[in-house]
Amino acid sequence: QIELACLDTAPGDIDYRHLFSMISGTYRKAEEDRQNARQNAGLMGDEVRNLYSSVEKQASARVRAEVRLSEAIEALDQGFAYFDADDRLVAYNSKYQDIFFSNAAHKVTYGIHFEKLFMVTLPAAGYRIQEIKGFVPKVQFEHRAAVSRREVGV
Repeated sequence: QIELACLDTAPGDIDYRHLFSMISGTYRKAEEDRQNARQNAGLMGDEVRNLYSSVEKQASARVRAEVRLSEAIEALDQGFAYFDADDRLVAYNSKYQDIFFSNAAHKVTYGIHFEKLFMVTLPAAGYRIQEIKGFVPKVQFEHRAAVSRREVGV
């Protein structure tokens, strides 16, 4: 466009009005683009803020649900333990810890494998390793097949 401004004038003359008009137009367009970018960034910022707010609400609801579940498990009159699909301890209450770990050298830890639980706790209860090795496969089978509900009295 600058070259066109030069073509409209005599050789060697520059139409400065036309040139400044084009430069001003370029700056106006650049300013419009910047304002549009700011506005779009503001809209994107609003979307990000809304998304963040939504995630915060979901996280807060999840924490409240986990606390309620934990309190409910702890309020049970009996020992309670829940294992995941990989046989790792996911949840338990203090009564469960008292039943199985009162004499054990180890404390209950989240993520302990079902089999290791017996290998750690039963020797502390006076069982010999040979007894445990014969007992664990049967209990594991029942546990995996959900054939029975095992209750342990204190």
